[in-house]
Amino acid sequence: MLGTKQNLGPVELEQLRHHTEALVKQLADDNKRLDDLLDSDSTRRSVIEQFNALKRQVLYVSIVNDLPVELNKLRAFLIEKGLVEQTGFREFFAKWLTNPVVIMGIAAVNVFSNEAIEELRSELDALQL
Repeated sequence: MLGTKQNLGPVELEQLRHHTEALVKQLADDNKRLDDLLDSDSTRRSVIEQFNALKRQVLYVSIVNDLPVELNKLRAFLIEKGLVEQTGFREFFAKWLTNPVVIMGIAAVNVFSNEAIEELRSELDALQL
């Protein structure tokens, strides 16, 4: 149910983290690398534009409870495009996009502190393709 707080135990959290790591490895093994993806200028521009649009959605989210929803969209994009293994993105992904609430993509309260949100926005703003 949207807007409700989800309580996950240590086993469920570990399973989600393991699943995420396996998915990232599978994508890397499938050779979904940025170099392969960006083989043409138009494709490159399209991916950059999509990334920048998703980035703006996260940076300028007005209702903090919706932040996990927007982060989930960014997470799905990075996985789909095989960008997770790129320098800088791996660390950002592991730090901010493996939170169970973000993985589920639900609006929730108290997922991140105000300080964490500022740090997230600063790190995301620094990411470039």
